[in-house]
Amino acid sequence: MIDEDNKELERGYHITLDAFSRSPEALKDKDYIDRVLCEAIKEIDMKLIDGPHSIWYTDCAPEAIGVTSVAILAESSISIHTYPVTSYLALDIFSCNPFDEDALIKFFKEKLHINLYHINRIARGSQVI
Repeated sequence: MIDEDNKELERGYHITLDAFSRSPEALKDKDYIDRVLCEAIKEIDMKLIDGPHSIWYTDCAPEAIGVTSVAILAESSISIHTYPVTSYLALDIFSCNPFDEDALIKFFKEKLHINLYHINRIARGSQVI
């Protein structure tokens, strides 16, 4: 249902980040990934409710082996999937509240040694079909 008085009904801020790291070793370290997620949550002043919950997944093709970690936030969630063999990682950050996207991207670039990346910004709820 579209509210004719307010067609831009933003319900959240969603960023996906596709990136390559100069440090595949960091992408293998489940404990390090968890610490980075916890620090990132503090960096953008959000509240951790549960997690991070992480696995080191190996029941797949060698290039797909990696860490998957997710944290549930009062504001929504943050997750990461790493692929150390190819140095690739995928981040997903969704929040009901605005946050400093640039500071968060800078934080992840530093902590995960990112050299190439692409950001998608999605205004959730702004286009109701």
